[in-house]
Amino acid sequence: MYYLVYKSLSKKSLYSYKDFLEINLNKFVNDFTIIPLPKKKRKVVLLKSPHVNKKAKEAFEIVYYKFMIILNLDLKNLQIIRSNVPNLLHLKCFIKN
Repeated sequence: MYYLVYKSLSKKSLYSYKDFLEINLNKFVNDFTIIPLPKKKRKVVLLKSPHVNKKAKEAFEIVYYKFMIILNLDLKNLQIIRSNVPNLLHLKCFIKN
């Protein structure tokens, strides 16, 4: 059993790729599950002034969107899925017996 976790900063690209995967997996694989994962927010606060003015701060927020697919595939098909990931997405693969 393989666990594929996809992660991206862009919600639109992640979910369009999820729809693409879902359509293609429905054609070839019967045993798969897509699980949406909660988004993670990371906040960073920077000083605007490099010297004395500590009250002048600027805040930024980074949001990561994720989903997970659980598959039962052979290794050849898994390599095909792993090789066709767009540049905007990050993929982690876990194997569990």
